[in-house]
Amino acid sequence: MDSVILIQLLLIIIIALIAVYTVLRLKKIDIFSPLYIFPLAYVFYLFIGSLLQDEYIISSQQWFYYLLGLICFSVGCAIPLLKSMVWKQENGEGKKKWDGRRLLVTTVAIFCVAVVARSLIYLKSGIPLLSKDIFATRLDVSASGYLGEIAMSTEIVFMVSVAGLILFKKYRLPFAGLLILSFVLALLSGTRTSLIRQLVPGIVLFHYIVKKISMKAVAFLVLISLVFIGSMNLLRVYRVWGSATLDDLAQRNYKPAFYWVYFVFRDFKHGPEGFARVLEMIPSQYGYQWGKLHLAPFLMPFPGNQPPPGVILKDMAGLEFVGVGMAATMLAAQYADFGLVGIMVGMFLVGIVYEHVYLLARRRKHPFHYLVLGAITITFILGIRTDYLNFEILWTIILLAIIHFFARSRGPLTSSIKE
Repeated sequence: MDSVILIQLLLIIIIALIAVYTVLRLKKIDIFSPLYIFPLAYVFYLFIGSLLQDEYIISSQQWFYYLLGLICFSVGCAIPLLKSMVWKQENGEGKKKWDGRRLLVTTVAIFCVAVVARSLIYLKSGIPLLSKDIFATRLDVSASGYLGEIAMSTEIVFMVSVAGLILFKKYRLPFAGLLILSFVLALLSGTRTSLIRQLVPGIVLFHYIVKKISMKAVAFLVLISLVFIGSMNLLRVYRVWGSATLDDLAQRNYKPAFYWVYFVFRDFKHGPEGFARVLEMIPSQYGYQWGKLHLAPFLMPFPGNQPPPGVILKDMAGLEFVGVGMAATMLAAQYADFGLVGIMVGMFLVGIVYEHVYLLARRRKHPFHYLVLGAITITFILGIRTDYLNFEILWTIILLAIIHFFARSRGPLTSSIKE
């Protein structure tokens, strides 16, 4: 049997075993369990993206790394589970509470600071969505250092506003206003994933606090996300190239209603293609980077040119497109820095962190932990295509912790919830 086909079959078998284990362990499927949602997204994206390749033939080595990454992730997830052995859902720990008024005041203060930072950036670089060359403008905005991280705080405001809408009837109107304003600012950024990063934590919160979301609803949300991503990409390309974009799609026999599909397929292809480039370059041309890509996200808030991992890989590959980096899957940075060991240790640690955050959220049953779980979930899911190395997730957790600290009740106030 061909080695590629064998590895593909093993990937499918692992998914089946994980699904069976999840059902037996939890008695029913929890769609946001790391052992369920991540392997499904991982295999779904890498399978389709690799099979769609027309320029690169995905080697057996790359398929093996896919398999190795999934195995190491699953083993990492097993560590927190083995530590607890018998998982019992608790009613929450601690006596601290969230107060609606304090939550609103803290969120409004952060929103105002973020809007000021975003305004300063847009005055200098322009508004990406309204810019003629949206790609160049986004690149300028992404190089804003610490000011850019402060500006992206509107994404955290969106997440917390969802919590405020769900938990505090008295303050629903102001939280709804913050939600709408944050949504508009996310659209103006011209970033396809910005809205998704905001929405998923809110969906996770809704799932555990209000009503369980069915698999059908999840499938529908995934479809809507793909349509949005494809349509946003179409809009960005059209803003730069004009009607030539539509003419090209028509020549490819795409119907106008399905132009977005082409860009979804293209996004699926980019990650595996980028990883194939990395395997060609490293270690034969550049050698292992020994942590350079993993360190890069932590340098981004500092002044000067601090390129993210995707830009570093793009420069190595000699690509000259205008954009914020080369998508190369989450395995690329691990391999580029430390080779085979990097993939093994990296995916193992991803599994440990993800499962620990999940179990902690399920036990504490507090909005803060659910929002962190949602932020971690979408970071790792989107990271399957690009990478999970970004300062945004660290900033999100820090800011959520700050909000959690200031929103806690200092007394027996009425508009509060238990932790």
